[in-house]
Amino acid sequence: MDHGYRTSSRPLDGPAFFTIEETRTTHPDLQKEHIHHVVRHPGGSAVVAVHDGHVLLVEQYRPAVDEVLLELPAGRTEPGETPKDTAARELLEETGYIAESLVPLLAFHNAPSFCDGVTRLFAASGLTRAPGADERGLPLRTRHVPIHDIPRLLAEGSLTDANAIIGLLHMINYRNGAPRD
Repeated sequence: MDHGYRTSSRPLDGPAFFTIEETRTTHPDLQKEHIHHVVRHPGGSAVVAVHDGHVLLVEQYRPAVDEVLLELPAGRTEPGETPKDTAARELLEETGYIAESLVPLLAFHNAPSFCDGVTRLFAASGLTRAPGADERGLPLRTRHVPIHDIPRLLAEGSLTDANAIIGLLHMINYRNGAPRD
């Protein structure tokens, strides 16, 4: 969509799964040019997976913040993959579970000030362990967090990952009868 701001863009070097672009914009009223570095990202999916009164979260080391974060199973959408395919793959890869049902909940921009990536949030239910999941050695530690503990974890700041905060707040609101539309 052309809003009349962008005057030019050119790709910069970056890894294979995203590109960095130098974008020049001019505000229509001010006529002053600004240079922005924009990340073009394919987006991804995150999964709120509830099993036996617990939410499945994963512990994952994040080098950018040099911390192990408690997150929803999530990941980048690969070429040719639908967001639902991504959600199913990430749930299996990160937790060893397969969902009978994956329902789309919402989509959100991760960091629209510099990135066009969109995360699509899914609710997973009817979870079963994948055959051989216990033996294959999953790359992340899965935590089964009681649903009633989620508000406390959010309030005390134990969850700092945006996907987790958005997804879990949405789950709490939905469980408390908030409308979805």
